Amino acid sequence: NLNKTFEKLPKPVIISLGLLQVGLFWFLDYITGADFGFSIFYVIPISFIVWFSESRFSGIVFSVLCAAAWIIAENLTSEKDLSKLFLFWNGTVRFGFFIIISLALSKIKMNANYHNKIARTDSLTGISNVRSFSEFADICITNNHQEKIPFVAVYFDIDNFKGINDSLGHLAGDRLLQVVAEVLKKNIRSSDLSARLGGDEFGILLLNISGEDWKDIVIKLRLTLLQEVRNKGFNATFSIGAAKFISPPQNVDKLIAVVDDLMYSVKNNGKDGIKFTEFR
Repeated sequence: NLNKTFEKLPKPVIISLGLLQVGLFWFLDYITGADFGFSIFYVIPISFIVWFSESRFSGIVFSVLCAAAWIIAENLTSEKDLSKLFLFWNGTVRFGFFIIISLALSKIKMNANYHNKIARTDSLTGISNVRSFSEFADICITNNHQEKIPFVAVYFDIDNFKGINDSLGHLAGDRLLQVVAEVLKKNIRSSDLSARLGGDEFGILLLNISGEDWKDIVIKLRLTLLQEVRNKGFNATFSIGAAKFISPPQNVDKLIAVVDDLMYSVKNNGKDGIKFTEFR
């Protein structure tokens, strides 16, 4: 939708669109004359800038700019010889109104972003949760169907995690989950996604992977996980299913079922390994 389109735009483009709106409303303010109250409409570019640039400072700057634009239009169109004190007072009142709107929207946007992040983040590990994984996987599937962009899905869990919890305690088990999440955060690209899918199960989505390099990436990640958890004092191994999708399933549930089956194939054959497949 339009909201998501604007959110993806770089900040300079957002600023330029905001300036264009200020210019448009100044022109309308000018041609309608001083007798037609148009200053309320300057709230539109201010709101646009605050919401999509996510910058409180930009909102303040645009509040000043819009107040100045109103003063200029008022000065040019009024038939009366307005005193500087009159213009200053009315401009200040409008600036105060614009600032209040700007700061209030900035606070609302910050709260919205915070709650959006919480809703998509696993509280224990700090990485994405199953909701975020599903949304990202859906994007991967859509992009593949539209532009034939390949991607890799990885699904794994910690072997004998229940035994670790029982022998070392739940705090130690939680710490192990956090160590795994830290390794994932450090060893995948910012364009990719790692998530805790529940319990001791994790998922990874790797974008735009070409050739056979994807297998080496997963193998290296497994070795890094093994080394790091042992450095932290845990005797843990991992069962991993990994699939490259050149032609993916139609929905996320089927995609997860594919890599989940690969993981369980490893578990049923002695655990501590990887099973690869590729879908064309």
